Amino acid sequence: METLETNENASEPVKLTDEIVGFLLETSKWAKFLSVLGFVSIAILVLIGCGISLVGSSLPTMPNSPFRFGFIGIIYVVLGLVYVFPFYYLYKFSINVKNGLEDDDQSVFTSAFGYLKSTFKYIGIFSIVLISIYVLVIIGAVIGFGILSHR
Repeated sequence: METLETNENASEPVKLTDEIVGFLLETSKWAKFLSVLGFVSIAILVLIGCGISLVGSSLPTMPNSPFRFGFIGIIYVVLGLVYVFPFYYLYKFSINVKNGLEDDDQSVFTSAFGYLKSTFKYIGIFSIVLISIYVLVIIGAVIGFGILSHR
């Protein structure tokens, strides 16, 4: 477990003042709102994906298309499942911050920040993966257009 370096010039350790507790309680409310909104958005995304898959699978394939239209619906469902984790972590953060402060329970309060760390870590890794995919697509497009232009 990581420890924070303490400032040798500080006269006392960091304390949770009433103002900080107020900020954390308000933050937990917004985190809960955003996580619930995220869950609703995921449900809509998955429902749309299922609808596209059902409708798309009954449509005939385009002559030069490498995949069926219903495949796009599967991508929506997979994206919905990928987004579940950060919203779950955010929800757990909001609940544990509130409960930890109200019950004066250090372990619950500490776990809240573990969930917050997990939220940002997941989003960071997901962002790196998406940027990598974008770079590969751009490189592939440049190479592909280069090959086509020389024909």
